[in-house]
Amino acid sequence: MQTEQINELAEALAKAQGVMAGAKKDEENPFFKSNYADLASVWNAIRGPLSDNGLSVVQNIETVEDGAVMVVSVLMHKGGQWIDSRMPVKPVKNDMQGLGAAISYARRYLLSAQCGVYQVDLDADEDQGKPIPESKQKTIPVKRKTTTTKPQADAQQEPAWGVVCPKCDKTDSIIKSKYKDGEFVCYEKKNDGCGFKFTPKPKEAGEGDDVPMGDPPRQEYISEQDRKKLFAKSDSVGWSNQELKDFLEGSYGIKSTKEIPAERFEEILSYVTN
Repeated sequence: MQTEQINELAEALAKAQGVMAGAKKDEENPFFKSNYADLASVWNAIRGPLSDNGLSVVQNIETVEDGAVMVVSVLMHKGGQWIDSRMPVKPVKNDMQGLGAAISYARRYLLSAQCGVYQVDLDADEDQGKPIPESKQKTIPVKRKTTTTKPQADAQQEPAWGVVCPKCDKTDSIIKSKYKDGEFVCYEKKNDGCGFKFTPKPKEAGEGDDVPMGDPPRQEYISEQDRKKLFAKSDSVGWSNQELKDFLEGSYGIKSTKEIPAERFEEILSYVTN
């Protein structure tokens, strides 16, 4: 659907597309061994050019026959002309998580189609032969190498065996904090530490010798095969990678699938698939 006339909208969109760069493929799908541009990346590619040319987008959700959901994306011009695109969504998993994933997919595809946005690799700016407007620049996250052991940042935490946790009286779970000098942490992911952070009182003269430091506690994380299994299961129920990340961080405080503790994998997998 559209207004009777779209000449002003078409002219403004042509100018906007003249300075649009592609949406960066800054999200990874390990299961398919490929990268893709998520909804945020598409918006970063178009927001500046649209605004500079009097264009805006509104995306609504409507309920149609039999309780089905329709995503409506409306491209508007400041002069009042508009054109819309519609896409019905059918989530694989009939719950709010599945519905949210399906809506996110529809919004991304509709927005890309309306504005003529294509996807590019992270290093494609030079190939396009034009500078990227400041309004569309985006900081690209650094991808870490896959590992089945504790990430390097945590592995650098020094053990502090011999220091006693004032809360649970444990000694074999104490490590030095990597965030604050002089602070220690009762490491809750190993040896059943309580997670308590504290600064020990200075030793009195003659109170005892320091306990020799041994190997640091190690946290076992899920394997690459388990990560692929998790991505495959979440994809089969309609979850996007971003929604899986949001779930892990919101429910478990885990910021990356590479940091999922091996002992929590079956629990997380069961929640995603049920």
